[in-house]
Amino acid sequence: MKNQVNKNSYKKTLFQGIKDFGEIENQLLGDGLKMHLYINTASGEVKIFMVNLLLYLNGKNPYYSQEFHEDFFVSQLQLMHRACISSLHIAVEAALNEFIKSKNLTIEMSLVKQRSKIVKNIKEKLSECSQIEKELKEIENLGGNHPQFQDYLNTVLNNTVVYKDLETDKRYKEKTRAYFDALSIVRNKISHYTQRPLKENEKDRLKRGHLGKMIDEQGYLQMDIQFYKPIFGDIIFFLNFLKDSS
Repeated sequence: MKNQVNKNSYKKTLFQGIKDFGEIENQLLGDGLKMHLYINTASGEVKIFMVNLLLYLNGKNPYYSQEFHEDFFVSQLQLMHRACISSLHIAVEAALNEFIKSKNLTIEMSLVKQRSKIVKNIKEKLSECSQIEKELKEIENLGGNHPQFQDYLNTVLNNTVVYKDLETDKRYKEKTRAYFDALSIVRNKISHYTQRPLKENEKDRLKRGHLGKMIDEQGYLQMDIQFYKPIFGDIIFFLNFLKDSS
């Protein structure tokens, strides 16, 4: 079967990506901001994947077969996509946590609040709850007590002022929440082996978060190496805004 992968095109894209991420790393390390160090770690991981793929395309990795196998290349490319978004997501969470600690904030855990509200509503509607106390306790413990990504994000946004004008500040935070909501869809979709078409509400959320370019003509999520740099740029821009917030 003839290879469908355009090797020369990927070589150029990977070479440019390695150069771009080298510049991103220099920018992050030169800044000295501790939150940036987490993003720099994710950036370094992506660059390692790119170097590995470029070596394979050039037949210069002694640990791989010198013969090009398209299926192997495509699987490694998909692995890089998953690693890129997952590593970045984790890095942002760590950066948000760093900001929270620096401001002595308490993380607002939405899941805990929701569970407590459900239990409270049940108790208010039932005159006698002694026989279901055990079950109510189990409800309160469902899902654990660990904060989720949105908890870190909401804690930060709810306790900072980015723009002095309140309306502008509100719009910025709405856009920020929409962006990370869209990014979470990307992370969840690429973590599965089989790809399914995006649901209409997922498409709407991606568009709302300005990631609509990641929807292909058939309604599937599409990943491309050229998406990496703009996404990392968005994250760095966001963290710089936090640094200058009050």
